[in-house]
Amino acid sequence: MTGSLLISGSTFEISDLTDGTNDSAYSHSLLYDDISGDVTYGKITFDRLGDEYTQNDPSLGTTVDWSSYATYQKVLTGDTTLTDSNLRVGTKTLIISGSFTLTVPTYWNIIDGSYDGSSGQKNAIVVTCLVATGGSEEVIASIKPYTP
Repeated sequence: MTGSLLISGSTFEISDLTDGTNDSAYSHSLLYDDISGDVTYGKITFDRLGDEYTQNDPSLGTTVDWSSYATYQKVLTGDTTLTDSNLRVGTKTLIISGSFTLTVPTYWNIIDGSYDGSSGQKNAIVVTCLVATGGSEEVIASIKPYTP
């Protein structure tokens, strides 16, 4: 059986087979292994994901770095204003507690909830960046107090 191999972006497709079919069953995703240089097909495994998707920062300062860590934790020790760095499209989770005032960047649109600074109360803040372009940032956040 002969045919053609089309590689486009991260997929390949075998088509125009001599048996007259153009079988999409032969279409697969490609993964490039930057360590060995091999191209394989399959799924991305957890160990191949970057820290921005898999790691927790247990000691958030005042800057949420969107290029690192998936979740952040902070106990406020005074009134705190958060800022963003390396803003990019995606979602971060912040776990924040402390009996002080928390201020978020002005372009964060709090669509649900509010920070509860009562003693010992933890707050889960889910922040999603929809547009990361400077001056046109679109960020939404939901804040929910919770007890672990």
